[in-house]
Amino acid sequence: MEAHSSTESATAARQQQKQKSYLDELPYYSNYQLADDEVPLAKYLLPADSAEVQRGVESGRFPTLAGLARLQRQRGQPPNPLGDAANESPPAPFPPRRTKTELLESKDFTETDKFAESVTPLPSDDWEQLAERLFEQSRSNLEKVRVAFCFACAHRQLAEVAEETPAYKAIRENEATDVFEKLLGCGKVPNKKLYGYKKGANSDSGVKAELGGCWFACYVEGEWRFVDPHWGATAVMNHDSGRYGSIDDKGRVRSAREQKGQSVFHRNEFYFLTDPERLITNHCPQQHDLEWQLLARPLSIEEFELLPHYFGGFAKEMEFYDLEPINYPYNVIVAKPGPVEILLKERAGEQYEYSGQLKIHTKHISSESKTAILSAYQEKACVSKGIRVSKDTVKFIFEPPYPGQYALEIMLWRQVSEVTLTGCKFLTYTIHCPQNWESVDVIPEGQEDLREFGPGQDLQRAGLTSEAPGELKAGDGEASLEIAPLEEDEKSSRNLTCQALGPDNKPLPTGSVLVWRDDRRNAFLFLAPDSGYYALVLYENGRPVGQFLVDASSEAKDGASFPLPDWSRVGGLGLAAVNKADGGGCRLVPLSHQTPYVRTEESELAFRFGVDGGGEEGDAGIELKSEMLGVVADGGTESVGDYSLVSGVDGGGFEVRCRFPRAGHYLLRLSFRESGGDWRPYFTYFVRAVGQLDGSASAFPSLGADWPVGGALIEPLDRTLSVGQPTPIRLRLVDSAAIGAVEVVDERSGSREPLSRDPQDPRLWFGSVTASAGNTDGANAAGSSGVTVVARVNDGVETQLVKFDVESGSSSGAE
Repeated sequence: MEAHSSTESATAARQQQKQKSYLDELPYYSNYQLADDEVPLAKYLLPADSAEVQRGVESGRFPTLAGLARLQRQRGQPPNPLGDAANESPPAPFPPRRTKTELLESKDFTETDKFAESVTPLPSDDWEQLAERLFEQSRSNLEKVRVAFCFACAHRQLAEVAEETPAYKAIRENEATDVFEKLLGCGKVPNKKLYGYKKGANSDSGVKAELGGCWFACYVEGEWRFVDPHWGATAVMNHDSGRYGSIDDKGRVRSAREQKGQSVFHRNEFYFLTDPERLITNHCPQQHDLEWQLLARPLSIEEFELLPHYFGGFAKEMEFYDLEPINYPYNVIVAKPGPVEILLKERAGEQYEYSGQLKIHTKHISSESKTAILSAYQEKACVSKGIRVSKDTVKFIFEPPYPGQYALEIMLWRQVSEVTLTGCKFLTYTIHCPQNWESVDVIPEGQEDLREFGPGQDLQRAGLTSEAPGELKAGDGEASLEIAPLEEDEKSSRNLTCQALGPDNKPLPTGSVLVWRDDRRNAFLFLAPDSGYYALVLYENGRPVGQFLVDASSEAKDGASFPLPDWSRVGGLGLAAVNKADGGGCRLVPLSHQTPYVRTEESELAFRFGVDGGGEEGDAGIELKSEMLGVVADGGTESVGDYSLVSGVDGGGFEVRCRFPRAGHYLLRLSFRESGGDWRPYFTYFVRAVGQLDGSASAFPSLGADWPVGGALIEPLDRTLSVGQPTPIRLRLVDSAAIGAVEVVDERSGSREPLSRDPQDPRLWFGSVTASAGNTDGANAAGSSGVTVVARVNDGVETQLVKFDVESGSSSGAE
């Protein structure tokens, strides 16, 4: 039970020494005037490596409530088996392993409490007489302590009389501590009255704890437990030290003024048999009594001062201790330039909701120039809503408007019914920020009815879930997420929509969000128009159900200037609606690109598709065709020509090759038909072609109307042939038995050259083509005709397979 070890202290001291440089280098810190009651800022320095901070939290080097609780369960001791029989010689203080809940799980104090509250003291009662009546039915230390606590906390309106005993007067004046102490003495319950430091309603983070106040350690059920009858009977509400003024969401500052607060009389169960790892948040004995912290890992008084300032005074607020700071375990954040990110981890398996209240120190409010800065900061949020970065971790981002001292109060909200949330103040950080306000990245608020970003309570109440974190990192200006039903047996996807909001919280064009759906998922992809923060708000039937924050701080802006499609005009993405329903009829299966969004820096892409129930021989009669469209300035589309090519794949299926003549946004639309029926829409891809595309990509040769199903043009794949240069040609035709010959026809010269059939694979035809310059009399002018590949079937009919262009004479000469 040693306090912070000398080795750990030495390590921490060395670490602080290493990190003092930025306090000396930054003008804000080097010029900072420390108040008389402030803890020196150097005490709050943490390791620069956030992973080291997290390891320190887990190990107990940096004490937190949840960390102390873990150590208490691991290192605490079981109760003394003698129990109340050890009253005459109770054990020395030791850390109890049991929690208060475990100690009381089989106890029912309902009747005991009613009895204690019903006892009315008489002006003639002395302490012994009163204790005799109160403890008449008490059979254990625990029952006596409970009766004494309930009696001391009962606020009675007693009349002052001419003759009254000290006991009656103490009760009439609500001296709960004195009443509790005297009753325990009369009841012969072993106890230790402790004096020390308390962090009360008048305490602020970063301020030294005040010495004063008392509480008790009582020996019950074989172990020592804490009781504070004064704080258990009275709470001070709405107290304000006057050090800070609140900042609203418009940047307006409320003048700070000191408020003494109001005393509220009630019984606060938190201060009855309080677990040591909870009481240490605001109670610490004097130096000579540190073992009476009853902690498996006792704190020094300095560590007690550095603990975050928790809670606002009500019993319900004390039950949130299972929320643990991850990266800032102290109550003051001595920030470096830049945003401050605060991470909190939920340890109890319950998700909460959060809100933050930002305040600014009065020394800044008094300056008219700085107040004007905050006025200019209107419409800009500098504290984010809670961001759920994982199932049990929440983050807040604070972007300081200018250098200064702030207080950030974090509120917790718990769902207590389908329509009711209950909230309380969890903790308050003091934050010192040296950053200038002009460098702030504004964080949008998002939808005002939603409390957080990410897959938290808002999304769950709508029956939805997502594996995406609450903050999406937009690499190259793009961020994606998927939303699915919460229940596994809910098969169909929900019809969600998504609205993107800019840093000013105003809507962006609908084209900035791509949407597609499959059997269970709604998928969204956001294209950020510039660097900064954005919000994506999800709606179902017009009702907001969730939102995500997008960090698009990356400097990469490839494609930011490309026109976005107007989806109301160009249609949707992914699988066509007619094919989504059961029995929709399309047996094609995407193999290479399952999602309908593709980003590429290459000038050519290949998409592969399989066919359910198909095979090599024509894939059971299914046909596939493609169309490439470019997105134009008004959000519409236009054809870009033969920049896509469909080929059959050896072994079955199809390949669609696409080329991009320039950087921009494209739609690849695929259609299918079976057994010569009508063409039907199959799948639509949105392609973002970025990078150094110089326009040199060539169009593909034009396939003829009689191109056979499953056929493949292997080479050449450029539309234009060079004059006088032999070019190899190969193609694969599936229905080999029906084809008698394949010839290359030069429409300029009228020549016809046969292709050879591969004896090993009769589906393959190969040869060479040399485009002529045409007749010298100019009858066949360059470019007026080209080269065609034709097939003659066994019945003598000739069909056109492929058409090539021939480069112009001027191009040939130049080349």
